[in-house]
Amino acid sequence: NSLIRISSAASGPFSDAMPGEYETGYSAVDGKDVVNNGNYGVTYNLSVVINNESGSKKRISVYDNPSGGSGHYVVEWAGLILQSPYVNYTKAWNIADFRVNKHGKTIASNFSLTGGAAGPQTIYFTNSNF
Repeated sequence: NSLIRISSAASGPFSDAMPGEYETGYSAVDGKDVVNNGNYGVTYNLSVVINNESGSKKRISVYDNPSGGSGHYVVEWAGLILQSPYVNYTKAWNIADFRVNKHGKTIASNFSLTGGAAGPQTIYFTNSNF
């Protein structure tokens, strides 16, 4: 089981940003350097390596928990546009399930952030037996 936080605060005590996740941009309004702290409009290209040392097939489930908001969300995952049921900060949304053989695999996907969530998107990877 594992997790990754996407779009946490860019800096400060609540930052859990990945290396290179935030780039400084240019404000057309006042000419200053700015950071898109919410990373709105950003698509993440993820490549997740899953090792399976159990010797048997595993089902991997992927969940998204959009912190800081509640409602119905839309994400892109593996080229599909998905819409959530009602989700709030206490719930996670199962966005994908796939099988991993005993040697593991690498999963590559594009992931777009849900709109309306003020906090990070926490992506959980869980496993279970087939």
